[in-house]
Amino acid sequence: MKRRLFPHRFNLSNHCVRSSLRAIALLLALYTTVVGPVAALDPAQVRLWNDEGFAAYEAGRMGAAIKLFRRSAAVGDASAMYNLAVMNIRAESRSITRSQARQWLQRSAEAGFAPAQFMLAELLEAGDITARTKKSAQQYFELAALQGHPDAAHALALKYFLGRGVGQSDEQAAHWYAQAAKAGDVAAQYTLASLYERGAGVTLDLELAVQWYSAAARQGDVVAREKAKYLSDQLARERKS
Repeated sequence: MKRRLFPHRFNLSNHCVRSSLRAIALLLALYTTVVGPVAALDPAQVRLWNDEGFAAYEAGRMGAAIKLFRRSAAVGDASAMYNLAVMNIRAESRSITRSQARQWLQRSAEAGFAPAQFMLAELLEAGDITARTKKSAQQYFELAALQGHPDAAHALALKYFLGRGVGQSDEQAAHWYAQAAKAGDVAAQYTLASLYERGAGVTLDLELAVQWYSAAARQGDVVAREKAKYLSDQLARERKS
């Protein structure tokens, strides 16, 4: 599945972004306790800053995008922190240092933002981030995957399938391939189908294999379409016999 690069559009229906709003609330509560009463920050204002920042980014106005994302990040918005980090990593701004980008990314991940958790896991695993973090790459992969991040689930599945950095386990591989497949990852759908076809890590089930091959075929996987047809014909012959 083609990975979507960010910045990330603010979306109140997204669980990760809702968690960033909780972070904002906690930040304001702390500020009020230490400094004194402040006017409540309207979540709609944070959403507006992010939407305007995303629009500026799409239009190539990087300076304006950074300014708007900084406003949201300053009050604890995890998606804005992530966007600032990505803009530095993609060399789209010189106003954000590598050190600042790393800090934004780590803060976003710790606030529970799945895309940041996945990116941080990848950078940690590749050795591109040497700063201390509260968790390992494996833990960040798992946190993102548990929130339904398909790339994180697929990464975990592959690690268990190959025994790369973890104990090899077809059962764990099948579990995470299923999570990624349910989220629409075409490669995971194909692999999960093959596991059901062979009974590796799951109970052998040709009907489920057909279902997942068919799901991958609907996304344009030609080989999956051929596998689905072959197994469907095989099942039909078995029913007649």
